[in-house]
Amino acid sequence: EQQAHHGTMRQTVLNIAKACAGTGTLALPYAASQGGYLFNMLGLLLMSYWNVYSVETLCKCRNLIPAHAQDHTTNRSNTESNASPVKGQRHRRTLSNMRKLYRILTNHQVDIDKHDAEIQANQTAGIIEEPPPEGTATYGCVAWYAFGPVGLHIIDVMMIVLLCGITIAYEDALIGFIDATPFSTGSPAFDSLWTVLIIAPLSCVPDLSYLSKCSALGIFAIFITFLVISGYGIKQDGLSGIMTLAWEDMWPKDLTGACNWFGVVAFGYGVTPIAYNIQESMEHPDKMPEATNHALRMVCVAYIVISDGIALLFKPTVHEFQGDVLQELPETWLPTSVRLAMALVVLVTIPLLVSPCSQLLEGKFGMNSSSSLASRFSIRIFICLLCSG
Repeated sequence: EQQAHHGTMRQTVLNIAKACAGTGTLALPYAASQGGYLFNMLGLLLMSYWNVYSVETLCKCRNLIPAHAQDHTTNRSNTESNASPVKGQRHRRTLSNMRKLYRILTNHQVDIDKHDAEIQANQTAGIIEEPPPEGTATYGCVAWYAFGPVGLHIIDVMMIVLLCGITIAYEDALIGFIDATPFSTGSPAFDSLWTVLIIAPLSCVPDLSYLSKCSALGIFAIFITFLVISGYGIKQDGLSGIMTLAWEDMWPKDLTGACNWFGVVAFGYGVTPIAYNIQESMEHPDKMPEATNHALRMVCVAYIVISDGIALLFKPTVHEFQGDVLQELPETWLPTSVRLAMALVVLVTIPLLVSPCSQLLEGKFGMNSSSSLASRFSIRIFICLLCSG
């Protein structure tokens, strides 16, 4: 019996937007001051398009997976998944077959519709017929059909390391935000422990659509945070920063400034690693490209307003940001409020990373939607504890 997914378009848009917008938003004014205001705006537009294109391409790749192979993923399981591969089937990857796959992938006529996906899968027949191991995540299935078993293991290891690394970075940031607030116990170990008690249950949801309300809460916290920061900037300097804007402020001063800009902005778009997990939580997975387009448009506009807007408001007193915006706020209640808001943002962001990471590990252990809840929950709680340690 297949696991039912119910994520609506609105829920998916919220999850994608929240997967992008996190603590990195605090460094967006720094990125604008390093890269220049016009360069920053154009770069954010390009980065958004790049991510939309990446997700669309991933969706096309998923359509090229034969239907019987998709039953082997961690989120799907039925009686067909127990069928053994036909004797004598092997990985047959020739140069001509790979060119054929590339032509199909780059064909813009590829539809995300299920019926057309089956037709496209039939067109790729003969490239690799043997299905991937039971429980393999969708990223792994794509790698299996593109590069074989070696590609599957390489992609899985890379994704696990990436997601765990980002989770550790978020956990470290969370402890840093809490440390200077009344919610800190005074011990980083105990602070990590009580945050895990909140994160772990959220990470045990069946799919990411259940986290849409948490995503909405995180987005609201970011909105309120920068609304307060903008109010402080206007109160302190008014709009005089716009009047002092010069042409040389529009572009990076040197290569170092451009590199600093790219480092911040690239971290601000995190949908691609979890694209399949979000897609598989949708009631209509074929609408994933549309949802991504809507979400990243919203994120791009918000990033431009935050980065260029805050940098311009603070320009009379802060000609060039040296780090995140917290460093430029006065020693009053304002930094504490921002830290608490960002702590909330991190708390609702980490489950969006832990859940996909745990699904990769579950696939390595041969688990799927029919596996016991206790075993699947134990892996997710283990990841939370590991990354917080």
